[in-house]
Amino acid sequence: MTLSTGRRASARPRTPLIALVAAVVALLAPGVAHAEAPSNDDLGSATPVTALPFATTLDTAESTVDDDDPTSCYGYTRNTVWFDYTAERDGMVRFVASGTGFSPLISAYTGVRGDLDLVAGSCSYDSGTPRTFQVTAGTSYHLLVGAFYYGGPVSVRVEAARPAPNDDFASAQALTGPPAVVEGELGPTSVEPGEPVASCDRSADRSAWYTYTSPTTRSVALVATAFRQPSVAVYRGSALGGLSEVDCVPSRYTTAVFTAVAGETYRIRVAEEAASAGWFELRMTTASPLRPDPWFSPARPSVYDDVEVFPSSGDPLGRDLVGGEVRFGDGTSAAITGERVRHRYAADGTYTVEVTGTTSDGRTGTGSAELVVETHDVAVSAFTVPASAKVDQTGRLTVSVVNTRYAETVRVDLFKVVDGQPRQIGQLTQAVPARAGGKVDFPFAYTYGPADVGAVVFRAVAVIPDRYQDARPADNQATGTTTVRAKLAGVR
Repeated sequence: MTLSTGRRASARPRTPLIALVAAVVALLAPGVAHAEAPSNDDLGSATPVTALPFATTLDTAESTVDDDDPTSCYGYTRNTVWFDYTAERDGMVRFVASGTGFSPLISAYTGVRGDLDLVAGSCSYDSGTPRTFQVTAGTSYHLLVGAFYYGGPVSVRVEAARPAPNDDFASAQALTGPPAVVEGELGPTSVEPGEPVASCDRSADRSAWYTYTSPTTRSVALVATAFRQPSVAVYRGSALGGLSEVDCVPSRYTTAVFTAVAGETYRIRVAEEAASAGWFELRMTTASPLRPDPWFSPARPSVYDDVEVFPSSGDPLGRDLVGGEVRFGDGTSAAITGERVRHRYAADGTYTVEVTGTTSDGRTGTGSAELVVETHDVAVSAFTVPASAKVDQTGRLTVSVVNTRYAETVRVDLFKVVDGQPRQIGQLTQAVPARAGGKVDFPFAYTYGPADVGAVVFRAVAVIPDRYQDARPADNQATGTTTVRAKLAGVR
């Protein structure tokens, strides 16, 4: 077995900031009587671990930090002590440290002082303690125990570790249920030759195997929780070289889901990189049913709108629909293909939009939501202005508004266009009933001035103030032009 090493350790000069932090921490640390530092305070005087299992207790409250203590596991460490272990044979070692009132930091290194390499899987920063890592016969390992704030009584244990019982594919642990909860440890595992590379976790080099055979066809959910984020992959197949991936999720924040066919055996792989491999809990449950819940944009459409339907799966596990059908409630439907689903309704009304969908893991469900289609649409049918006028003459401007759908309160804003920009000169609000062929006139009066000589352009805009927007705003405005003559001198 080949020793795997991780990041290169380096000695970093103490910066003023670290010195300041150390001083503040020292002031906050519990008061202790002055005592001598432990004999293994320095790497050069490390306590030898001559045989396994090894166990000891010591007080690190007075231990110090050397300038060349490695920082590749922890950038800042206090109260360090050292142990040395030379492996007699290839295998695995479990390194454990527990403190009274604090959590010790642990890591292991190979090499010589000033040129230490962090052993892959030995740093407790990523996964807590204990740590299990591979060792090679004849290689010396420098085991570090430290603290982040302050030291204290510490129990240290170093022992030989056997590979996890389900390290290999052939010795996978059988699961029964759901429900089922099992604990495992990825530290004493490895990746065996021919093991598949999971699509969601291509860098994992520690793995444990499980099998599951369901007596009935059912939907199953699997999630692995740990200090870090082990991946979970589910496979079909009976041989390591002939597996096909069913599902794969990269972390504890997502759940693997699959439909277990009655009598078929599925292979489940929990995996992680060595640096983060530690204890985990694998939980198997019956997958939650789908509750499709469509929603719409716009939420309150008219017959002139293309409604986009979003067929949400309503899945508590977060899976999207990959197939199915949207029934719009007007006798038409559309397939769910991953493309946008759009529909235009021919008439106002309240429609029950129903979604039946399927997720990639095989679960199906049906849900519905009501959609109200309501078209509020008024139009400016005519805008009458004097064709010509003289300065100081008052003219009548009439805006005619038609409406055939719902009784509306309509406001007409009147503008004069000056230098290309509309300037409001009037406003009138009236009730406009819904009637075919009818209209309501909005009368305005305007007195032409010297600035209007030549031609003056008016713009009329009808709005429904109680509505966000008219269904067809394009027919809500009109313009008119009056030619204005100057007033002749001496003529009143």
